[in-house]
Formats: sequence, C-alpha cells, structure tokens
Amino acid sequence: MSLTGISPPQQPSKPAGFTSLHLSHYCGTTSPFHFSLPPGHQAVSCDNVSGTTRQAVRQATRSSATFTTHHHTEYRNPCHEGPDQVPLVSPSSPVLGHQPLVPLVSTAASLTSTMPAPTDIGRRNAIPIIHTSGTYYEVGFDVGRTFRGIIEDFLASTAELNETLLPAYETEAGRAAYDATLASLQENFPHYVRELQGTADGARVPFHHLMLLHMDQSVPKAAGMGREAGTNGCSSVCTNYEDQVLLGHTEDALAETLNHVYLVSAHIEEEEPQGKLGTRKEGFTALCYAGHLPGFCMGYNHHGLVYSINVIFPEKVVPGKTPRHFLTRALLSAKTMEQGQQILRDRGTGSADGFSVNMSFTRQEGDHLFHNAEVGPTIDGNESPMSILTISPGEHHIHTNKFLRLTTIPEESGLCMDSSNHRHARAQDCCPPETRTALLALLSDTHDEVHPFFREGVNSTIVKTVTLGVFDILERTWTIWMKNPRSSDSLVTLPLSFTWTD
Repeated sequence: MSLTGISPPQQPSKPAGFTSLHLSHYCGTTSPFHFSLPPGHQAVSCDNVSGTTRQAVRQATRSSATFTTHHHTEYRNPCHEGPDQVPLVSPSSPVLGHQPLVPLVSTAASLTSTMPAPTDIGRRNAIPIIHTSGTYYEVGFDVGRTFRGIIEDFLASTAELNETLLPAYETEAGRAAYDATLASLQENFPHYVRELQGTADGARVPFHHLMLLHMDQSVPKAAGMGREAGTNGCSSVCTNYEDQVLLGHTEDALAETLNHVYLVSAHIEEEEPQGKLGTRKEGFTALCYAGHLPGFCMGYNHHGLVYSINVIFPEKVVPGKTPRHFLTRALLSAKTMEQGQQILRDRGTGSADGFSVNMSFTRQEGDHLFHNAEVGPTIDGNESPMSILTISPGEHHIHTNKFLRLTTIPEESGLCMDSSNHRHARAQDCCPPETRTALLALLSDTHDEVHPFFREGVNSTIVKTVTLGVFDILERTWTIWMKNPRSSDSLVTLPLSFTWTD
C-alpha cells in the first residue's frame, strides 16, 4: 500500500554488528528468544529470565531491541516471574542508537531498579493529543508514528492480546473467524481498514495484532478461548435539564490500558466516496485506546454529534459481521440522528456483538435531546437489532454494561454483569444526577468497594477507570479527568468545535 506522500515503512533490519541473546527453557518451552544487542555488549544464555528483567531490558534498549521466536514477533515472554540469576549485559559504550544507556549496568537487579517498568509509574495525570489531517491511511499513519511508544508498551503488557487473542488467532476456527470478519470489513469499510493499517505501519507493529484488538469477542469465542466474561465496561450519565445539559462518562478498561490512551483530532478527506456509506470527509476529536481506531470510547464530530460508548457482552457473537469498534468508528461520520441510526443498523451485514451509545446531536433545532441506542448482535438476518430511548428535557438516564431494553438477548454472566447491577443499585441510593455536581459525585463514587463507579486501588486489578469525561452541551466544552474528581482537579477542558460543514 502506498498513498500520496507516504510509503508504508518497512521493519528496520538488524544493525550491523548486533548479536543475539538466547533465552531458553522458559516455562518448559524450547522456542528460542533472540534479543538484539549493540556492538560491544556480551551475549549470554539465561534460564528462567523474569518478565521484569525483560521489560527493563526493553526499556533500556528501546530504540532497537526486539524479542522474536520462530513464529512471529513476540511482545511478551510468558515465562513465570522468578529471581534473576545472571548478568544480562555489560556495556562497553553508554550509547545505544541515539538513546543514552545507563553505563556499567552489570546485573539484572541494577537494571530493573534504574529502568522502572510501565506498571510502576502509577496513574499519570497526563493525556497526549495529536492534530492531524490527510487521507484515512495518512491519519492512521500519523497516529501510529506519533504514539508508537505508547502502542508498543500497550501491546507488550496486555494479557488479552498475548494470552487470548494471539493464541486464538493461531487456531483453525479463530483464524477462520478473523478472515471472515476482515473480508466483510474490506468490502463495507475499506477506508477504516486502511486507517488501521496506517496506524500499524506508523507504529511498526503487525497489522493483525491491532486488528485482533477490534475482534476481541468473535475470534476467541470461535476458538473456544473466551476470557473472563465481560471484564471491561463503562458508566454513562445523560443529564437534560434547563441549565444543565451534560453527558458524563467513565472510561473503564482492562488494567493494562491505564496510561495507554490518547486523543486524536483529525480532518480526513478522500477524493472519492469510501465504503458502503460513501464517506469522503470527516472531522472529529476522540479518546482512543492505544492501537485502536477512534470512536470506541467517547468523542464528538464537527457536525455536532457528542457521544459515549458502553460495551455489552451477549452470549453469542457472530464472525463475519461488523465488530462494534468499526460501527462506533463509522458513527464519527454521522451528520444527523437519522444517519447515526443508519450506521448502527448496518443494513446488509449487522453488528457482530453488543454495545450502547449515549448521544446528542447539538445541531438539531428545538429542545436539546439525548438518545440511548442499544445494539445487539445480528444472529438472524442482516441488520442489527436496536432499541432507541429518547431523554427529553427534565430527564436523566444512566447506562452501564448491560441491556436495559433488549432484554431478550442472552448476556454473559460474570464480573461485568455483577458490576453493572451494583452500579445501578448504587445510583438509586445517590442524589439524582440533575446537576453537574451530582453527576460528578455519582461517576466518582467509590462507596461500593467491589464494584465502584470510579475504579482504582487494590480492588481494581482487572479493570480500572482510565479517564472520566464530561461534555457540557450548553457551554460547548469537554472536560477530562485522569484521576478521581473527588481528589483531583480536571486535567484539561477542550472546546467543542462544531463547523456545521458537509
């Protein structure tokens, strides 16, 4: 693939003079690992090398270090954690590539103490943003290139990818589900596939690793390798009163996602209409998980659409249908409520899985309205089952990670369902979210130690709240917290830039 102004980069070859560190006998496996070392470093063989040491070595040699097996690039060695037995490197030069290396590191212990792993940095009060314009591929490439480090760290640390999605992909049934879904996407949404390809190329990571993150239910279910039922989720509150028109949202995700999010503000334009919807231009700002397409969390577009997403976990998902990540990405192109419904219906294919959308089209005339759309998997037929609720002036609505109206669709039991029930029950005990203060009090609530609204601390080892956002429709602002509002000020307030152009 080569588009105007950009040729997809090739993976860099190993620099001349590099040797390999052979790491073997981990977890009873004989597959060799090879670790690239710069000239002047001594290569040694190690047994039972810990994940902590490997992460530290990656950090110290980040510009060119890779672990590989005979199958594909590996981001994570599944070896158990254990005491480090031998020195890893003894550098004769303090420089690796263009990045300084801590000199005279002679033991793994000193290396790990000098170079903390990403899991040791705590909850950061920071979020980066990119402003980019171009074609779908070019915008994706810029995102991948800009956030390469965040994307690499996320792929290295996420157990979902390394322990579930990639092994599922290697099975016959899992690969068949992947191929069927990708073929459908290439037919209906080829521009979003190119956007994701751009992100993979810019970040220099395998495309299928990123695409698997967008098939997080269909591929493992097809392979019979499902994870803990519904281990991520979010809470959304629509508040529609005379002087308080607000959409609040906690973005809850698997714990590895903490500190691995960013904002994308993009203007996209193609010469010809793209895909089944004929999309040619888009303008939006959205919160993104590392390596994911925009649209899956919360954001707004330049036509006045503001929305947030709640994932829902039906028992059955359908390979070959449209993953929710791609429907929510397409929603960023919607100009009207009618077009938004058309996108979610996805006539001709239908949704592969379940989710909820909380949205408001601020461009519409008359009273401000919110709409909650519940979308289910397309088991029969070729369009998504959907239910839409309108939240009129003088009303509010709370949605978590379960169907409130499409209740005939069987859902998975487990952590996410339990958490949703607890959050709805807790909301009944709190002040109604009729004001900004009450809305923030609810979304920051930690009264339920097991299933709080804002998830952090020792009881949030699986799922954490990675950010909290409030859209103020009247003030046209988007305020973001990276820490709990009960103990921290907001990090940033962004203007909602509506251009009203077609």
